[in-house]
Amino acid sequence: MEAQLIQNGFVNLNWRLSACVLQPRTYSDKELVRVCAGKSIIKPQPGFVLTVSSQHVTEAEINALCSKAVYMEICMVIKDSHFKSLRCPMLKELRPCRPGRPAITIIRNFQFSILEIPSTIIFPKGVLIFEIRENPNLSIKIITVLKNICPQCHITANLACDLEGRKYSDKELVRACAGKTIIKPAPGWILVLSSAQTTEAEMNALCSKAIYMEICIEITKSEFKQLRCPHLRELRPCQPGRPAIKIVNNLYFELLEIPYTVVYPRGELILEIHEVPRMPTALIKRFQSFCKSCKITANLGCGLTKRNYSDAEMVAACAGKTIIKPAEGYMLIMSSDTVSEAEMNAVCAKAVYMEICIIIRNSKFRSLRCPHLRELKSCKPGVPAIRILGNPLLTEVSISKTLLYRIGTKTLEIRGNPRLSKKSIKALNKLCPECIIRRQP
Repeated sequence: MEAQLIQNGFVNLNWRLSACVLQPRTYSDKELVRVCAGKSIIKPQPGFVLTVSSQHVTEAEINALCSKAVYMEICMVIKDSHFKSLRCPMLKELRPCRPGRPAITIIRNFQFSILEIPSTIIFPKGVLIFEIRENPNLSIKIITVLKNICPQCHITANLACDLEGRKYSDKELVRACAGKTIIKPAPGWILVLSSAQTTEAEMNALCSKAIYMEICIEITKSEFKQLRCPHLRELRPCQPGRPAIKIVNNLYFELLEIPYTVVYPRGELILEIHEVPRMPTALIKRFQSFCKSCKITANLGCGLTKRNYSDAEMVAACAGKTIIKPAEGYMLIMSSDTVSEAEMNAVCAKAVYMEICIIIRNSKFRSLRCPHLRELKSCKPGVPAIRILGNPLLTEVSISKTLLYRIGTKTLEIRGNPRLSKKSIKALNKLCPECIIRRQP
């Protein structure tokens, strides 16, 4: 072999002319590229080592170094970079810069997709010449070729959770990928994870260490409070046109943690977030800036903007909605003086979360029904959210048994309604023990 000829001192004139002439000293990465790019033999002087890293050279420079190399004794590291390729098309023998180190290390490069090395390459027996992992766009075909070249080398497929070409249930996906850094399906398959099939802890375990995900996560109509993906660097949806993370209609959801430096495919609406009343407006705004075209609305289920609304406008916007909350700095008030009983009940009909003041006073109303209400906040501190006073025909006030009660709060004031049923009074007192709820004035 040519490299063996080098060692024996029998190098033909053409090769000698194409070898890079290195002095017995340490070379910086840039110096090494300048001296050795386009040369066929790249070998240090005795007692010295050659290294080159993606931290210090460009992709074009490292490829120029490899472009005509036939023999290399070097350690090349491409790590956490934007490099897309390394091409060494003429390489016949490869040796590491020192024992115990791989000659080529390629780790965590999300755009890296091409490693060109002849399958006939030779290297010292027992040396683990490659370390290649966590490069999600490096094809299985290339991975297979590299494993055939060096079966003992640390070369993992681009799927850190080693997913097979089949459909995974949500639970199986969590078991396979929780705590992994690269979460990507086998070619031709998609990954979907839903709050309907997994727990909050399981979903967060899946995200906990992920730096690359190609998935659709859906958190809808759940009691989840947060999703944390603190290390995420690239996010892709499971299919074009679908959000990678969808968080919709979750009463208790407060926090989505992903770095604002996350990369995602151009034109993809990577997030869908709405009807999450507890998510702070400041956080909503940050995500709106992060993905300007994404469907991310402030936590207002009826889509109320920053202005004052008449009762009629509010009813028209919010009837039948699950989340009823004003824009930041505004408040919602609904009164029996300007809203009919049917309209008020329409607003309450499907509401799960309300931040409002409802006043039913000296009216002909017979009922107020909020059958799905789970959280009720007043429009103003110190004022009951629902006040029902002096209504001679009122017989029923029904609110969901799942309504959240906070000690020390008085969200209801219901009195002076002589026909209000004992059943309603008992149920309401149970919901809010500290509230003023009685039949007499």
